[in-house]
Amino acid sequence: MVAVTPYSFHRDPLFWIGCAAYAINRWLLKTLSPSPFLHSHFSDVWLVPCVLPLIVALHRRMGWRDEPGPPTWGEVVVHLMLWSVLFEGIGPHLSPRATGDVWDVACYALGGLAAVAWWRGSCCRRGDVATGFDRLAPHYRWMEAVAAGPLLQRSRTVFLEDCDRARRILVLGVGRGRFVAALRERNPAAHITAVDASARMLELARADLAGRGGEVTFVHSDILSWE
Repeated sequence: MVAVTPYSFHRDPLFWIGCAAYAINRWLLKTLSPSPFLHSHFSDVWLVPCVLPLIVALHRRMGWRDEPGPPTWGEVVVHLMLWSVLFEGIGPHLSPRATGDVWDVACYALGGLAAVAWWRGSCCRRGDVATGFDRLAPHYRWMEAVAAGPLLQRSRTVFLEDCDRARRILVLGVGRGRFVAALRERNPAAHITAVDASARMLELARADLAGRGGEVTFVHSDILSWE
């Protein structure tokens, strides 16, 4: 049985993260870095997470949408097609500043895939355990590399030295285990309990961390129901 939690972009962390990432890139990172990705494609990754929730909210307010949940696969695909045709097909013929780029479309699709996985993981539950990230798990590493490069791992580990003296450490939201790997390298004597709601994420994290030493207990559970 799948219960759907009513969706609101006001409470969606992905929406706010995307808006913040867009703003930081536009007014800070692009001025500091000559990276072609930051200048041409980074913002495209955040198109679906930032724009589609607003469209869904508008449709619900106008009575055009009865679905209480987050944007669906169908809505993402339809809007990706419309935006790709508009921005990459029609736009270059209307504005000399616009250019059609197939890599822009690829970034739209990448952001859409990640957004749907997030929304399904946040709002759709089977029993007590979220399942949305199971589909994303095999692709998470390369998606992270494309969308954020080293920035996400740098953010994960910025306070890592504060754990040097800890002997029992709880990690919530393990993902593919990159933070746990860094934690084990810095503090191999600690016992780590790693909790994640995605069984597939835990399975791949366990495989990635196998043979690296240290003691890690993997727990498959939603933290809100785990005891």
